[in-house]
Amino acid sequence: MKAAYLRLGQPRGDIRTSGGLFAGSPYRLFTSLRVPENLNPDAELWLTLEGWDGSVHRQAISLADASPATLKWAQERKP
Repeated sequence: MKAAYLRLGQPRGDIRTSGGLFAGSPYRLFTSLRVPENLNPDAELWLTLEGWDGSVHRQAISLADASPATLKWAQERKP
């Protein structure tokens, strides 16, 4: 794996729009992610992996499954 990215919402086709780039040691990678104020309850996290051969693999994960606490926090912030 050459790079890994995380984004809220489906990325556009370009690898540059894939979200936050993971950094750190191979055993402890991290990234930061901006949570919008108008977060949709059915939002998805998109994980994008880029291979050394240039291949790109994407997978969506429901935010409710990945982080119920983040979804709850975002819903409580709404006016």
